[in-house]
Amino acid sequence: MGKKLLIIMDSMAGGGAEKALAVLLRHLDANKIHITLLLFNATGPRMGDIPAHVKTLAVYHGGKPLRDRLAFQTPLRDRLMARQLRRLLGGERFDVALSFLEGAAAWLHSLLPHDVASRHLSWVHTDLTRNHWSRVFFKQEENEHAFYSRLDGLIFASGDAMRAFPFEVETPKHVVHNIIDRDEVRQLATALEFPKCGFTLCYVGRLHSVKRPDRFIDTVALLRDEGIDVQAWLVGDGDERQRLEHQCRDKGLNDRVTFWGFQQNPYPFIAQADALVIASDAEGFSLVMLEALTLGTPVVATRCAGPTEVLSHGGGLLTDFTPEALATAIKELRDNPDIISHPDLPAAFTTSHIIAQITNLLNP
Repeated sequence: MGKKLLIIMDSMAGGGAEKALAVLLRHLDANKIHITLLLFNATGPRMGDIPAHVKTLAVYHGGKPLRDRLAFQTPLRDRLMARQLRRLLGGERFDVALSFLEGAAAWLHSLLPHDVASRHLSWVHTDLTRNHWSRVFFKQEENEHAFYSRLDGLIFASGDAMRAFPFEVETPKHVVHNIIDRDEVRQLATALEFPKCGFTLCYVGRLHSVKRPDRFIDTVALLRDEGIDVQAWLVGDGDERQRLEHQCRDKGLNDRVTFWGFQQNPYPFIAQADALVIASDAEGFSLVMLEALTLGTPVVATRCAGPTEVLSHGGGLLTDFTPEALATAIKELRDNPDIISHPDLPAAFTTSHIIAQITNLLNP
């Protein structure tokens, strides 16, 4: 009959975790693993990437109604949500329940009755020491700690993220890197070409404070001020966009910086750039970094979880968390492109290896 797997996710937004989930859903053997995807909110540009064979359930479609927004301000919040989840699942039982992301997905998982699944796993995709964004969903940190303590397994997107995990738990821990379809990335990278001038830097990701697109823009300004012919592309969208556009105008960068918005296919931008820049305060793995390495585009990244681990194999430069440090590394790359080696990625980053790891975790 095959395993019954319940995957719990916040939404299908445009981030790296959602993209990795979409690829994972395509690659798991549908004849052996029957997947139900439980979403907190059935929204986001990756909704169309959910394969037809995946059964999809959602607490909300497009946002919470007023009554629920009001209820969420009361001490009854968890009890009311648990009731909604029980009604939604209708008494169905699973072999494995997996919350794919910290935050809302893990919180929903914590509200499910334990007997909804034989085994419970959760996947952490960020450095929770530097970016503990998930605590707001659990109200109190001890509630989040208790959830992770009673799981049958914890999965981390990188060894760095596992080492930065802030809770002392005896739960077995595993490192499974985010998955990409490298053949698809290479194929889609040839979809379009566009003119560029100067040394071109590409930022791909959410325009969110922890990703520090403002630091990226400050770096571009420093390079411009040093007389370097630099061009910058920001591929992504988010709540910081208006502030970042103001920042560009204030620094006189409108002729240097292009906001491309969210792109379903960002790979032509990555492939045609001279470097991908990751300016984040915190990461867990950084899927776009692996995509850049797949396309042979060098990476310049701040020294955070994920890039520190992956770039030790080559393919890029690590810097401190300042625009000055990023600018220095970018100049070094521009002036000495041969300093970047492009080795084959280790087996741990391949699709077949990652699918085998996940399959083993589902079948202990």
